[in-house]
Amino acid sequence: MENTIPAGAENSPKYKIAPLSPAVKNHEWVTLVSCGKIFEADFVRSRLESEGLEVFIPDENLMTAAAWGLNAYGYIRVQVKPEQYESARTFLCESGDAEAI
Repeated sequence: MENTIPAGAENSPKYKIAPLSPAVKNHEWVTLVSCGKIFEADFVRSRLESEGLEVFIPDENLMTAAAWGLNAYGYIRVQVKPEQYESARTFLCESGDAEAI
């Protein structure tokens, strides 16, 4: 079977994270990244929590109960507190999992 991953793509960052929009700075939680699978969101959460950051996955229960509807509901959001957004963004970018845009 032929490898379907383009050359070099296996080392490219999975997520692209923009700076926090001023419009959401006063929200309780803000979306850092969106994942296609619950285990990916869990992995991101565990990495961020290991750095002492608070993490919330608002779509976790919905995707656990209705994973078949992922395309209908969208991706699984990984959220952090606005005041921790830059720390989380920096950590994921420095670890190679994300790229700042």
